[in-house]
Amino acid sequence: MFSFVMALCCLSLFSITAFARSYNLSDTDMSIDIDDSEWYVFTRDNILNNSELEDLGITYDYMNDLFLNNKVYVDAMLIYDDESMELFVRKTGIDKIVNLSKYEDDEVLSFAKTLAEKRSIEEYKLYKTDYTFVEFEYTDTGFYIREFLTVVNGENYTLTFQSEAPFSPLFYQKMETIVDSVNFEIDTTLKETT
Repeated sequence: MFSFVMALCCLSLFSITAFARSYNLSDTDMSIDIDDSEWYVFTRDNILNNSELEDLGITYDYMNDLFLNNKVYVDAMLIYDDESMELFVRKTGIDKIVNLSKYEDDEVLSFAKTLAEKRSIEEYKLYKTDYTFVEFEYTDTGFYIREFLTVVNGENYTLTFQSEAPFSPLFYQKMETIVDSVNFEIDTTLKETT
């Protein structure tokens, strides 16, 4: 009986993760798992001669410019008949903070509040995986946006999900599955500055 239950658990786990593909993003310390059986996933490394770009009517030049001019490392698209969502992963430099996860929750919330006020965003909170993220949710120029931000190795990493329609419960689940999969190579030689 026990081995049958274990086999069922393993099969269930396998069916959930069978299609998740891990992307190690070049020029970053980040990897991310995205189900490429559902998502169109573009990275700086896979856009040359990519037939999926052609399927979507997007040129290599357009996508390459998007990556380079906006500090984007992933542009992923989930397209259903009646709803769609896009994910951008960006990396930018930041001063004074090396690893956000090293700070106490109240310090991170204070940091979040400052960022939210600068950007006129009312809704923010912590989102915790193996890392501490600040989560923002807002609308901007006709898009519903849910953004997860963290700082690792002195770099600001942002995962921005956007949709033209309010996010469905399924889309919330898909976002969190992706954010939960994020992994970083931590540089332990870097020290926090004050």
